[in-house]
Amino acid sequence: MNSVKKNRFKYGSLAIGLTVAVIAFVIVINAVLSALSNHFFWYFDMTPGQIYSISDRSTEYLDKIDGETNKITIYFFTDKDSMTQSVSSNNSLTDTSMWGMKPIHELALQLSDRYSFISLDYIDPTGDPDRIRKIVGDDYYATSTFTSRNVLIVNDTYEKNADGTFVLGADQLPVKYTDFKLCSRNSFYLFDHTSGLVNAFRGDYYFASSIMSLTKINKTEVYFLTGHGESVGDAKDELPGSFGDAMALYYVFEESGCRVKKIDLKYDDFSVNTENAILVIYAPQRDITAPATTLEVSEKEKIEAFLEKDGNSMMVFFDTKSAPLTNLGALVAENAGVSVSASKAHASSEASVSVDGYSIVGEYAEGAPAVDRILAEDMGNKVVFRDAYPIVINNASVAKAVVRLPEAAGAGGYSEEAALMTVSDAKGGGKILVSASADFANNQTLESDVYGNKNLLISSLDDIVAGDVPLNFDIKLIRSEGLDRTERQAIIWTLVLSVLIPAAVAIFGTVVYVRRKHS
Repeated sequence: MNSVKKNRFKYGSLAIGLTVAVIAFVIVINAVLSALSNHFFWYFDMTPGQIYSISDRSTEYLDKIDGETNKITIYFFTDKDSMTQSVSSNNSLTDTSMWGMKPIHELALQLSDRYSFISLDYIDPTGDPDRIRKIVGDDYYATSTFTSRNVLIVNDTYEKNADGTFVLGADQLPVKYTDFKLCSRNSFYLFDHTSGLVNAFRGDYYFASSIMSLTKINKTEVYFLTGHGESVGDAKDELPGSFGDAMALYYVFEESGCRVKKIDLKYDDFSVNTENAILVIYAPQRDITAPATTLEVSEKEKIEAFLEKDGNSMMVFFDTKSAPLTNLGALVAENAGVSVSASKAHASSEASVSVDGYSIVGEYAEGAPAVDRILAEDMGNKVVFRDAYPIVINNASVAKAVVRLPEAAGAGGYSEEAALMTVSDAKGGGKILVSASADFANNQTLESDVYGNKNLLISSLDDIVAGDVPLNFDIKLIRSEGLDRTERQAIIWTLVLSVLIPAAVAIFGTVVYVRRKHS
């Protein structure tokens, strides 16, 4: 072999060897970085709504949790590698696939990475049901469904004495309490109620509120009144889906750390020791019973006795479509110092968001704690009352306006200054909130990212419920499951990565080869 051929062979072999070495190096580096990114969660969130990122609002609340006495475990009912399907605005509420579990799982991973008291675990609900039973108990397991579209959040907590020491049981060991919450995938999202399609991710809020509620030892009891045609359904069915048009209202309480139940006062009584509880009367279609109208049980007297107990509160949401509610009106007048007009308020175009003038934009009454709080948080979006009765304040020493009826609104022959929502001091030290409209707190309004109804309601709860109530979380809108790049940008990056870089390498290699050949 002559020297020219030897040099060609030598340089050719060297070029091939270098090429193989570079390719191998890239593959190894890619594998190592992929493994490390999976393990340490090294990702950049490039989605339009930053749906994979923990918000500062979440950490503001979760940073307050005592990590020594609370141990949170987030359980997924499938293996880690199965949660790869993202979410888009085309996903439907009724879809039974595993869409949308990826953002939930990756947000949970970030929480466990940031907080030492939060960890993740995975259970096969078919292969290991006994493990689930051990956590939730046989009774709850028998009446609940555990699928790959569920998330179970569990808190093992230890109660402390006033001096910071642990409360000890008879065995002289710290008393341990286990509390849990079974979450549906759909609870992490907001949906368009007309189409049933997903439009926003609220994982930040839902995780933060759920974990906060599980770390509360003394939870506020919330009773929804039934038996008068309310949309909350039968008292025996306490599943969230049974609350109908009040389901979003149910979640406001549940996510604020309350225990929600139903009660029919014609058959049941409040617990003898019920204190610091809330009675919710939502859109009754028929009146409550009272001594003057019935020989049976007086619901009015039971509610009045409830309000006289230490810290007990009440929320009443009137529905203009109901029959006349004489006894309920008397209860509100006697205990809250307000009365409700019999004629619907009507507004001109500047005070309404509807053509017919019956969806009224309320005016915040500054000086009310709930209003001052949301204005301070810079989240004073307009609050809307659909089909509202004007509320007259009869006793200003007891009742205060939270939202006023605008001057541009009124009812037939109605000229007095009125309110759309009031809060009053109850006899036992609690509060009585009266809303002129049931639609103020229906599903469509509370889940809207346009109106401030939910923030106002949660802020009002902050005066009643012990402990922090999660407030002012940004809703992360879902436009598509792609990256936040235009089609033109995508084409440019595709050309750069698939054409220009290989072409540059090829040109560089050719130049080197030619120079070596003629050297």
